[in-house]
Amino acid sequence: MVDLVDGVWQDGFTYTVTAITDGSVNSGVFYDSGITSVTFPLSLTSIGNSAFELCSGLTGELNLGECTNLTSIGESAFEYCSGLTSISLPSSLTSIGWYAFQYCDGLTGALNLGGCTSLTSIGSYAFRGCNGLTGELNLGGCTSLTSIGGRAFDGCDGLTGTVTIPASVTSIGDNPFVSCSNLEGIVVEEGNSEYYIAGNCLIENSTKTLITGFNNSTIPSDIKIIGDYAFCDCRGLTSITLPSSLISIGNYAFQNCSGLTGALNLGRCTSLTSIGSYAFGYCRALESVVFPEGSTGWYVTTSSTATSGDAVDVTNSSTNASNLTGQYRTYYWKRNA
Repeated sequence: MVDLVDGVWQDGFTYTVTAITDGSVNSGVFYDSGITSVTFPLSLTSIGNSAFELCSGLTGELNLGECTNLTSIGESAFEYCSGLTSISLPSSLTSIGWYAFQYCDGLTGALNLGGCTSLTSIGSYAFRGCNGLTGELNLGGCTSLTSIGGRAFDGCDGLTGTVTIPASVTSIGDNPFVSCSNLEGIVVEEGNSEYYIAGNCLIENSTKTLITGFNNSTIPSDIKIIGDYAFCDCRGLTSITLPSSLISIGNYAFQNCSGLTGALNLGRCTSLTSIGSYAFGYCRALESVVFPEGSTGWYVTTSSTATSGDAVDVTNSSTNASNLTGQYRTYYWKRNA
């Protein structure tokens, strides 16, 4: 091994590269560098944060499949690399960081992660905006996977069929499949005690939180929380029945559900105490929203942590619809117990 001299690579020596180091915000080894091709050494173990971010000149296949020592791809490592058309990943890979391939919209075809048998985590927004991906998302072979980050596949509207959540998964963030408009459903492998499917909805068992729903979902009767983004952009959803057990509707939960028409009945939801920001944003076809009879103590606020705000009268159903979908759509709705 030959050390650097005064921090400079020395001519005539061969160096074994094992890591492409992390970058901070708006930096990285090749950040926005104009690089057009790269050959990765088989000795590579990690690709750092923002390493190739904004390298739109990189085109064709990103071949990491032969880097059998590679364990981690950092945050934003290939973000906005719009020229990439496909990726291959090794079985040794254990983590894909936040935003790792966000807005790599040149990626086409199927995304097969099934060969990543050591993969434990997929970060939030990892493949957000990769709308050229098509076909089924294969997570079936990811038998070590424990974590899928929030909105990991946001906007991948070319994904079709069903996604299988491995039995090993113990943590799922806000709807990983928001705006995946052609996805038909999710299957949870037998043996997973944390999550289950009911009414074509993905549900967290311990909290009874509905994480992901679809156009043809039916909300189960024991749901307590409808999570952030749960039905966001489900434009084919034409009606919903909300259970009496419901206590909270998350941010953006039904945003852009333009197929919801007529009346929305919250009358059974006597335990409901919060409705998130944009929960029914742009659901312009809703004509009325009925709150429980005698429901009082509601207020709106611009702070998610506030314990008081501007009082709002919820007795008029047509005004409620106008407020929830328009005037107060950006606000957090809360009710004093």
